[in-house]
Amino acid sequence: MTDPAQNYLFNTVWVAVAQAENLMVAAICFRGEPNEQGEVEIGYETFAPFLNRGFITESIAALSHWALAQPKTRAVLAVTAADNAASHRALPKNDFVPESQADNEVRLLLLYATGFSSVTIA
Repeated sequence: MTDPAQNYLFNTVWVAVAQAENLMVAAICFRGEPNEQGEVEIGYETFAPFLNRGFITESIAALSHWALAQPKTRAVLAVTAADNAASHRALPKNDFVPESQADNEVRLLLLYATGFSSVTIA
C-alpha cells in the first residue's frame, strides 16, 4: 500500500456491514491489480451467520462495477469451487458466466463479468 506505483484500492480488503445489525457480515477483495490482459480477480467470503441474505451478491456488484470503470480493467473474474452453490447463485446474478472448468481436486470454475445485473447498491 505504500508503493505509489500501485493502486492501493486493488490491494485492500473491503467489508460489508449490515446496517440493521451494525455488524461486519462479509469481506471482499481484489487479488491484486489487473493483469496484462486487463483481468482482475475477486475473492470474497460471507461470515456464517449472514449466509444467504444477499450481502455477497451486492458486494460483488459494487466491486465489479467499480473495477470495470477503471481504465486498466477489461474483465472481472472469480474462481470458485465447482461445488460452491452459494457462489454459483451470487455470480450469475451479477452477469458472470462460466468460461472454463479445471478438473482437479479443487475443481475450480472460472467466471467472467459480462455486464451488470439489476442488483441495487445502497
